[in-house]
Amino acid sequence: MEKFKHIPVGTKVIVRGSASGVIYGNFVEATKDYTVVTKGRQLWEWRASKGISLIDVATFGVEASKCKFSAPDGEVTILDACALIIVTAAAAKSIEAVPVSRT
Repeated sequence: MEKFKHIPVGTKVIVRGSASGVIYGNFVEATKDYTVVTKGRQLWEWRASKGISLIDVATFGVEASKCKFSAPDGEVTILDACALIIVTAAAAKSIEAVPVSRT
């Protein structure tokens, strides 16, 4: 399986899955069949701090009060990835500052 070698391990990414939803985490590896991240957080609801799209979330960050995110998990394998978006440092700081949602 050919791997995505242009993304360094540890890069902050957002992965959109066709059925599994949206996961934020540290990139480990990706092939055409799966993507692996560590410290993965499920993004259940989000609002970009600027713009409307998931690409805007990865670029500009989020409005924390409008978000529902899970706690980080050790390692997450996404089997249905349809988008892999590199996250800027400012956006990563914003995403990581969102508290864990309990409802």
